[in-house]
Amino acid sequence: SVLVNLDLPRDQQALVEYYIGLQAQKTIGNSVSSFTALMLLERQYSAQWASYYNGGDVPLEIMVPLFKLPWVFAYNSWSTKNDYMVKAAVISATLVGNFEMFCLFSGNENSDIHAWLQDHDVTIIVHNPTWMPDLVNLNDNAIKNLKHSHLYADPEGLIGTFQRIDIPILEELKQY
Repeated sequence: SVLVNLDLPRDQQALVEYYIGLQAQKTIGNSVSSFTALMLLERQYSAQWASYYNGGDVPLEIMVPLFKLPWVFAYNSWSTKNDYMVKAAVISATLVGNFEMFCLFSGNENSDIHAWLQDHDVTIIVHNPTWMPDLVNLNDNAIKNLKHSHLYADPEGLIGTFQRIDIPILEELKQY
């Protein structure tokens, strides 16, 4: 606890940490603390960064849904033969609920799949990796590795496979 030296009972220390955490630019709280759970909820609704430590679940989330689980997937406008799979996954995630859906999208923003994703509450992050042309140039080498993955068979699959490596550099996903 940050406030170990205060002469306060543990629950009062947690309350003080709660109010400090609400005012901080970023904050990390203890996952088993009710005050942390409430702070996570409040900061989420005000679009402020917050996280927790101790791993696992936040116990209070069973009673009060605190946050949606981010689901990030990569897709593009030229893989139309796979549209049905993306649509099935999005519909399934919507039915299960408690997901915040993000699509790392490259290609034509006027495509049918782009419009469909928007219509189904998927946050689209348009991202055309700077390394994409270099990867396409390596496609002949990738084909030699088909025994490892069918996604190496064509440039579209190859780009979709590796596009997700840029997730850590995307501003829209820094919260996670």
